Amino acid sequence: MTSDSNPIAALLLPFELVSAIFILCLPLPSVCAQWHAVALATPELWTSIYLTFSGQDAYDGIPVLFGCDHAADLMDLWFTRAAGHPISISLTCAKHHSLPKRVLETLVKYRDQWGRIELRVSSSDFLAFNEITGPFSSLTSLRIEVTDFLPRSPLLAVTAMETSERLTSYELSDGGNNPVTPDTLVRVPRTLVAAKISCQQSFAWSQNGFGAMDIGGFFAPLLEHLHHLQHLDVSIGHRGPRPDAKRLHASLTTLRLGHDSLLPFLSIPTLQHLHTYLTSAIYLMSFIQHSQCRLISLSVSLYWLTQGSWVSCLAALPELETLLITRCEVLLDDPELVPRLRSLVLKEEYTLVPRFDQWLALLQSRPGIRHALLHVWPRHAHERRCMSPPPPEVEPELERLARGGMDVRLITPRYWYPWNVEELDPFGDLDPTPDGPLDMRPYQFSPF
Repeated sequence: MTSDSNPIAALLLPFELVSAIFILCLPLPSVCAQWHAVALATPELWTSIYLTFSGQDAYDGIPVLFGCDHAADLMDLWFTRAAGHPISISLTCAKHHSLPKRVLETLVKYRDQWGRIELRVSSSDFLAFNEITGPFSSLTSLRIEVTDFLPRSPLLAVTAMETSERLTSYELSDGGNNPVTPDTLVRVPRTLVAAKISCQQSFAWSQNGFGAMDIGGFFAPLLEHLHHLQHLDVSIGHRGPRPDAKRLHASLTTLRLGHDSLLPFLSIPTLQHLHTYLTSAIYLMSFIQHSQCRLISLSVSLYWLTQGSWVSCLAALPELETLLITRCEVLLDDPELVPRLRSLVLKEEYTLVPRFDQWLALLQSRPGIRHALLHVWPRHAHERRCMSPPPPEVEPELERLARGGMDVRLITPRYWYPWNVEELDPFGDLDPTPDGPLDMRPYQFSPF
């Protein structure tokens, strides 16, 4: 306050109002001691924690800011200040590193406050985590990525998954592609709304020696068990279903398939978001015809598709608003195709000479596009080092499109537009992935 008779109005605000403001604007608690005290007494400000470990347990600045010398002590402080509220926890270990022992001990201590868990850890850490017994009454989202190989087991069970009555989102991925079996399917909570399941070598493959997939043997029990499922990500091999497979009906909003050969055997009228590797236009066309769905976002990696086949696919999707194409050897030359398109992302991984002029011409011919990104990132490091920046005439054209109201972005190994593109929020139905390229929501089952 400036004086007893002339108080600062902001310091007279009710505690509850100041607390609500802090939840929306976190830096404000550092303004003064009074507001700092309000922040410490607001549990909602302490309901998420993100820690990474790369061989060092201590975090620079932790002793000064929080009086803690150990990451486990910091977690303990966070759980305490959350005052019983569910917490989103993300713990990431660099490859060949493990979680400090006390971190797991702290997780055990506060298991009733697990709200969302995201782990990227070694198999030994996962197995230790899997020994934590429930129930986990507040857990709603579980995402586990094992950075090395899990022991091979067709009956692998995740304790936190089986004993969480409120779990709605689940993902487990590991380098060993542990198979899905009928025994593991029945353990999946019926409350799941989003799931990522690997069946690379699961019971779904028939044993008749022909290597065909028993689509009913996998999808039918899964869909029957999970009545609330809306978003499904299934990693499968490149072998298609048996020719006599029956078409299955489902009610999903999002579907991500590792291969498009399953599409003709699925009927999903409610589908809005689809991601797949597209090897044949016939597969996609057959799926659209039988499902009669109205896709609003499509993410595809194109393989060996001709321009005519690609045009036929797009002509069947008049309501499409978001389109992500990987390996974009064919482009949208006709502005009459997908007239509602608002977000366009082109990703190139196998070129050293990007077609900047063709991309700019495409954007100029489609003024309805509000968000556009060209992401050119060769897979091999030596190719990225050899790639030249765009010609000098490209940036003025980008600036002209931006002045016209288009959110236009360009990413190459040696050039970004705008310069702070990595700091910008994702647009439309797109999310950044840990490896850099964009993906489509809600395929990312992150707690945050």
